[in-house]
Amino acid sequence: MLKPLAATAKAASLPSGMAATLAAAIGVVAIVAVAPEPAWAKNDKSSSSSKGNGNGNSNGSGATGGQAAPVVLPVCALSDLSPGAAACSGFFQGNLLNNSSPDVSAQLAALNAIGLSNWDGSLVEPQMNLSSSLVDFQTALNGVTWVGIHFGAGTNSPSPQTPGGVTGFYRFDAGVNLASFMLSYGSASAARLYATGPAPVIPPPVITPTNEPEPPSMDPPPSNGAVGAVPEPATWAMMILGFGAAGAFLRRRRAALA
Repeated sequence: MLKPLAATAKAASLPSGMAATLAAAIGVVAIVAVAPEPAWAKNDKSSSSSKGNGNGNSNGSGATGGQAAPVVLPVCALSDLSPGAAACSGFFQGNLLNNSSPDVSAQLAALNAIGLSNWDGSLVEPQMNLSSSLVDFQTALNGVTWVGIHFGAGTNSPSPQTPGGVTGFYRFDAGVNLASFMLSYGSASAARLYATGPAPVIPPPVITPTNEPEPPSMDPPPSNGAVGAVPEPATWAMMILGFGAAGAFLRRRRAALA
């Protein structure tokens, strides 16, 4: 509080009329200086001196004129998910993983920023509710994949004090038939699968034949009886001579008996 200057003025050195006028003016200045601060001014002062919410982010109470300051959001990181992202977009306040027109527009802009420029609003899998850091879509993930993740506020959140939590969008290489992946935060509440590659076509193994047996013959099987060899011409001549000699012998014998 300022001391009334009228008390320290030397009245003897001034005319009585001028001294009275000066004393009255000083009294007005003293009243304005010690006037109580309006209630709204106190609120702004305490808000302006706020040091944040303890997590490195503004708590939105530092604006002047009684208006709340914009919420300062953290920035997504490539390490937010494992096996690691190639690009991310966010964070954005609230849960954007729904079909309202403003949120669809926000999703379109965020996905376009990380390489999915032709998204037409279709989803491989709609919003899936999460209760842990494990994300396991029913669809196997292959190649370049785009997902959206909503993290709630509170413990183990990228932005614990942000009302409604935050949403981030990620692009990563899922490899071949990835069944699930992990998040670095445990406060995830929802996920969306926007795009992933097709399942690879695995050709059957090629087996090189070794010592392959000959294919079966199409000829009819041989009969059970033995097939003799065809006699040579000389053999036929000897057989004829033998038969002739035997016939001559038999004729002579009959003649002798008669």
